Amino acid sequence: MNIKSYRLTMNNQKSMRISMFLCLVFLTGCLRDTNAIILRTSNEPAELIVEEYEIVDTNTDSPTHFEFLQRITLDITEKRARWKNLAPDLAVQDINAVLTKYGYTIEHDPMLSSYTYRLFKGYTILLDAAYPLGYATENQDQRDFALMLQTYDGTTYLLQKAGLEKWQSDEGFSYAPIYYQDDLIYPVIASTIQITSESGQTIYETSLPSNPVMNPIQTFQAWNGHWILEKEGELIIDGESLNKELGFQEIFNWQIIQGEPLFFFQEEKDGPYSMMYAGQQLDHKYDSIVHYQCCEPAAFNPAGNTYMVWFYASRDGKWYYVEAGVYPELND
Repeated sequence: MNIKSYRLTMNNQKSMRISMFLCLVFLTGCLRDTNAIILRTSNEPAELIVEEYEIVDTNTDSPTHFEFLQRITLDITEKRARWKNLAPDLAVQDINAVLTKYGYTIEHDPMLSSYTYRLFKGYTILLDAAYPLGYATENQDQRDFALMLQTYDGTTYLLQKAGLEKWQSDEGFSYAPIYYQDDLIYPVIASTIQITSESGQTIYETSLPSNPVMNPIQTFQAWNGHWILEKEGELIIDGESLNKELGFQEIFNWQIIQGEPLFFFQEEKDGPYSMMYAGQQLDHKYDSIVHYQCCEPAAFNPAGNTYMVWFYASRDGKWYYVEAGVYPELND
């Protein structure tokens, strides 16, 4: 088995073009500030490590069935296991970093399943056998926050500074609301996708995916003062299409790794797929990356957490299992 390890590299010409585009895009009044925002939060982002593991020839097998997982050997899965399979309390450390500022915490309940938690205010249990949906977000002046939780009976709650209350389950949406500046906003799925404020104002509207079995929304989250929406290979930031601004055919699997965004993209139709992290294009290119699959093949869609992303990709007639991440020391 061939193993290839790489470090983050930058295509200087592409990165300069992207930075120029984004500076123009985000110097708009809709963001209510005068700072040019590129796709990074730090001038010196943490080093991203990309590790590729050659699995099998594309003519021999493909990641379309569960048995393909047997080709991923223990020496591969164990190398980054501590960062991939996070301990339950470590998995919610970013949420608790917000909640503790307001006197709340969520703590793992060892008597139940691995990622089931109790919600505390001080020493009082407010909710038992629950799990968070999405992340905790704060309003612009950091005087309030929002976090959605759901219990195993399907009841959904919204936690804010003032307390816990049932979330509007009769509306029929299950995406966690987020704070955008001082407004609580969330998606409503009907004949279109609408991003709606708590007051009922629609701030953005777009069509549903053309594929009826595709999840209407792949990502809806807050990042660095903006709201992010991913649907059917398009990334929307505060109502503006990043695809159109960069001239990319497809952008997918937006996620935050140690504060910086990572996503995959295809610049031209039938062209190679690449990755971008912290506003820098990586040199790694693939003929295909498994994504947006349903049913059994969905097991091979990209997945990740706050430390890493893992995915399956092909290049030059070979399938690879790939892990890309930032790996600080962990205190379990």
